[in-house]
Amino acid sequence: MTLLLLTVALLVSEPLSVLSVEAESEAAYRFTVARSLSEEGAVVEALEAWGELLQLVPDDPYARIEYARFLARIGRFEEAARQVDLLRRAAPDNPDALRAAADVYLSAQREDERYLTLAVESLEALAELRPTDDQVLVDLGRVLLIEMDDPRRAAETFASAVSLQPASRMLQSYLVESLLRARRRPEAEARLGEFLERDPGFLRGRLLLANQQSRRGDHGGAAETLRAAPAGQRADRDVRWQL
Repeated sequence: MTLLLLTVALLVSEPLSVLSVEAESEAAYRFTVARSLSEEGAVVEALEAWGELLQLVPDDPYARIEYARFLARIGRFEEAARQVDLLRRAAPDNPDALRAAADVYLSAQREDERYLTLAVESLEALAELRPTDDQVLVDLGRVLLIEMDDPRRAAETFASAVSLQPASRMLQSYLVESLLRARRRPEAEARLGEFLERDPGFLRGRLLLANQQSRRGDHGGAAETLRAAPAGQRADRDVRWQL
């Protein structure tokens, strides 16, 4: 029973002292049942169990987060979106609610594109609450670049992420891709050049920079870029082919 009470303590937004001992025990039991039924794939029974839990703790954002995620997993996207709509209104500054909202909206946009805008809004609000969370910025940037086809805003977002993790090849790649798609080629080349000075072994970035230099007619610069590769990479097939 102690473990069950600790579990519900993580879910109930109010202090446990607000609930009676009986209510604490009942909430813990109903959450455990709802989650177990969800994991087992007993959809009808799980829906009933989540409903019973939310009747007991209707204002708890964490119970509603779990319920919304379950609805999204079983493909009930409209109802899942309605639940996170309630969450965003009730707990606009709760980062867990914003993350759940973004995830659910991204699932729901497969059926209705209007949810994509709501997903971006949720991630933007989350980024404001957690400005040093580079993963939030990555998720936001990917949505802007891939789903929204907005490379300009994606580049701004990835630039913020790079400032937090300047040694990340993945983030540099996303930033450069966004800049190129936004037709900001000089800036993309400059970013690649600066990064290669710090990380000369980044072969993919070196090949991309050489390719961009060749495309604008700077074949000498491209050759110089490739010859500057570490000794172990100069025999690489792609390096030799571009040379």
